[in-house]
This record gives sequence, C-alpha cells and structure tokens, in this order.
Amino acid sequence: MYRKSNGKLGFGLFRLINNAAPNFARDDEDDVDLSPKQQDDLFKWQISLDGDPTLLNEKSFFMGGIVGQSSVCSVLWSCVLSILDHGRNGATN
Repeated sequence: MYRKSNGKLGFGLFRLINNAAPNFARDDEDDVDLSPKQQDDLFKWQISLDGDPTLLNEKSFFMGGIVGQSSVCSVLWSCVLSILDHGRNGATN
C-alpha cells in the first residue's frame, strides 16, 4: 500500500513484489545476493522435489532464504503466477 498524491491509499503489485523480495524484482544477472548456505539450502530443496528440479514452487522462496516467513511464500507465489499469467495473455498494463 502507498499513499497517492490525492491522499487515498493505492496498491501496486510491483511495489509488493519489490518490497517482499527486492532482489527478485531486479533483472541484473550479476545481482545475486544468496549466500552459499542459502544456495545450498535451495539446491537441496529443489532436488528433493518430485518432477523437474529446475522449476520453482511456492516453498522455494522460503527454502532459499529469499523471504523470512513461510506464510509470505503464498502471497509472493500468487503474485509471480499472476505476473506470468498477465504476460502470457499479452496484456500491456
């Protein structure tokens, strides 16, 4: 939530993502802030999953230390899926 210039509250999906996982929203390849332990934890989590270990799932953000609470994963995962779906549908806003 943020305050608009007219004084009302507004919601921005990209603001939420940037605040929940600031490193996730950036697109710079060299901007990697996971520690070696976080990388190892995420790797162990991903290879323990059934299916393709290269695909992230809801808990990957928590297991990799990107978010500090498991409950935040659901919100972040929903936002990611919404953004991906938004892009697939060819929407411009």
